[in-house]
Amino acid sequence: MTTNKDISTEANGLPIKYNLAGTMNSLVKIDKKTGWIVEGKISQSIKGKY
Repeated sequence: MTTNKDISTEANGLPIKYNLAGTMNSLVKIDKKTGWIVEGKISQSIKGKY
């Protein structure tokens, strides 16, 4: 959930406020020699109101 219910931005010149909640899961494989990411999988589920 967003931590501040007064979070706002602008869309097409109109001010909007939003409240979001959800989950994010990540699986990342890293090359041991280089430290670079060689594969990544991310899954998100987000719901909200604006």
